[in-house]
Amino acid sequence: RYDKDGEHKVDNISPDDNLIIKGNNLLALHSLKKQYAGKIKLIYIDPPYNTESDTFAYNDTFTHSTWLTFLKNRLEVAKELLASDGSIYIQLDLNEAHYCKVIMDSVFGRDKFRNHIIWCYTGPSGSNNFFPRKHDDILFYTKSDNYTFNQPRIAHKSGVHNTGQVFGADSNSDSELQKVMEEKGKKLEDWWIDIYSTDRKRDELVGLSGQKPESLLQRIIKASTNENDLVLDFFAGSGTTGVVAHKINRKYILVEQMEAQIEKIFSRLNNSIDGEKTGITKTTNWEGGGSFIYCELSEHNAQIINKIEKAKTTKTLKLIWHEIEESDFISHKVK
Repeated sequence: RYDKDGEHKVDNISPDDNLIIKGNNLLALHSLKKQYAGKIKLIYIDPPYNTESDTFAYNDTFTHSTWLTFLKNRLEVAKELLASDGSIYIQLDLNEAHYCKVIMDSVFGRDKFRNHIIWCYTGPSGSNNFFPRKHDDILFYTKSDNYTFNQPRIAHKSGVHNTGQVFGADSNSDSELQKVMEEKGKKLEDWWIDIYSTDRKRDELVGLSGQKPESLLQRIIKASTNENDLVLDFFAGSGTTGVVAHKINRKYILVEQMEAQIEKIFSRLNNSIDGEKTGITKTTNWEGGGSFIYCELSEHNAQIINKIEKAKTTKTLKLIWHEIEESDFISHKVK
């Protein structure tokens, strides 16, 4: 456990503890089912975009079909973890967002699709060959028709506000909002254009070594959870989901496999505990405190492999096979 007093060994994990789990996220999701099935209020994930390069060293060059299977396997388990009134947000770009929606329709149901949010994050730029990429897509689904949603009213520099669905002046009725939108040439959809992510603003918005602005995660978390609700991010990256959840009094579970990213998460969360002044700290009046527990998946498979490699006789191999059978640590799903 890590808190203001440093590092402490723990013997057990409480449902109220914040967790960082190091390991394969598919195995981690299955490992969480016994204690957390039906208890996660919000899942936010920013998976590999299936491009030829990525900010982090994920395997971000999947073949299309492999990527879809990779994601579907995880979403099926994620649905089991989600509370009946829970929500899930998936952030992607143009490469797989539309295919992901088909997978989400299959896993959660097309009728559970709530919004296609457009996060516009760059200023003007151009190319001689194509329209520049200027946004990410965020797909918002719920597990049921009864879900938590605290509709935000978002101030915007143009003098209009985003009600969670549309942009318009405070005094406008719904019909007037429609007229305003038509005059602006915008459809009635979720356009988040007030959270910038340019080089000039990056330090202020993102904080320490972050991939997404803390204010972006703050909007999502506050919209779909209340204080003390549990948030899960199983593509944790640099830990922005956990940092924001920590600062606005939500519980969280982060899953990450890469050592370099774990180090970033450690640094950012410990800085949050110390009350650092980056990201949303100023606007939330965060002064520090709290704790998190770091844990790793038990390496049963590695232990079995080590035993097999060291085996000298057929008798020893049979004993290992018997151990595998007794522990149920074998599955036809594992290649």
